[in-house]
Amino acid sequence: GITRATNTVEDPAMMLRLWCHESLRVFYDRLTDDEDRDTMTGWLIQLTESHFREKLPRIIGSEANDVNSVKDKMRYLMFADYMVPGQDPKLYTE
Repeated sequence: GITRATNTVEDPAMMLRLWCHESLRVFYDRLTDDEDRDTMTGWLIQLTESHFREKLPRIIGSEANDVNSVKDKMRYLMFADYMVPGQDPKLYTE
């Protein structure tokens, strides 16, 4: 996750997208109902504002600030180390 992206994070916004992506993979993907997913999305929005002083919707490119819009846009966050075939060392990036 985050420790594998040490040389590929280009700016604070990318770091926040990576943090959000990792939070989604570790916690959100295991949630079993929409109410819990909505609650977690709300927490991510709040934590981004309170701890990083950024608006999560702006960071992920969402037009709206509501939970459903942010939740839909977060589904497109992807970080991986196979984006550039044959890359050595592999780069964990968007």
